[in-house]
Amino acid sequence: MDDPASHLPSPHAPATILRLAASLGLPAPTSTEPLTVTAAFHRIYLLHFPASAAPALAPARPNDDGSVTLVLRVSGDHLPRIKTENEIAMMRWVRENTSVPVPAVVRWDSGCENVLGCEFSLLERVRGCSADKVFWGMGDEVRRRVVEQLVGYLAELREKSRWKHVGGLRVDEAGEIVPGPVVDEWFWMAPMVERFWASTGETVESLNPVDGPFTSWGEHV
Repeated sequence: MDDPASHLPSPHAPATILRLAASLGLPAPTSTEPLTVTAAFHRIYLLHFPASAAPALAPARPNDDGSVTLVLRVSGDHLPRIKTENEIAMMRWVRENTSVPVPAVVRWDSGCENVLGCEFSLLERVRGCSADKVFWGMGDEVRRRVVEQLVGYLAELREKSRWKHVGGLRVDEAGEIVPGPVVDEWFWMAPMVERFWASTGETVESLNPVDGPFTSWGEHV
């Protein structure tokens, strides 16, 4: 299958991102910048806001100087709706039920009827660095503490999880987090369905097991 990054939406101009912020009832960012790295399923932008905007951007935490930086992730049409909904529900559930540090969700949309014409999520920026870039430069004791912390997070996720289904999560109409369909990066995605199955009437839903959640792996298979 194709590289998902080859089906990302076209870059959005700063003026378009400013219109998005206004349409969401947010203060105007002082500047926007596209990240030079490209994720497989998203185009990513940083939105910088003055300190005066911080109350309107809660629960995102401000930077040390009081300003606020948000991360805008603009999705491709790889798995319409279900991928964004699963990501948002997962982040919300982890943040609300565990001590595992994840970004706060400020705004999101799993549809395309918005200024961008794409699904998106607008998240708190959490500063840090990738562990793989620093881990082997740490002393033995620091590495041990890092591993212990990760093991602790995994244990907490297992302990706190109440989910018994096979599938993902989603946010329902009342804003509650509920079981959702299976989401898998190896699914037939919309660009590939269009390329190989356009004349057959097949869809992402008909080619993939997305009609869950399922009660067991046997039911899923």
